[in-house]
Amino acid sequence: MGGHADPGEYDPLAIALREGREETGLPDLAPWPDAEVRHLVIVPVPENSREPAHEHADVRFVLATNVPEAVRPENPDAPLRWLTPDEARMAITEANVLDTLSRVEPLLVR
Repeated sequence: MGGHADPGEYDPLAIALREGREETGLPDLAPWPDAEVRHLVIVPVPENSREPAHEHADVRFVLATNVPEAVRPENPDAPLRWLTPDEARMAITEANVLDTLSRVEPLLVR
């Protein structure tokens, strides 16, 4: 999931929670196991019909839900599914997202 701040929004965690709830339909998303930023990545955005090439700062958190079965994609062209870390590693092609997964995976081991 990802998104952008709306005008007047300045709290990265609040923005991530709003975007996550909008994009997944999950009503109870919360930071897990705490509200720490797990990864900060500067990503290039190629030029497109609406804007020139530029960079974005991705501020990445881990969010959790108690009702995973309630997930509903905001957009039918962007299906959502739950993956194990191994399944995610096989599905991810972006190096920076793989790096995020490697930072988060130790949190999942109990």
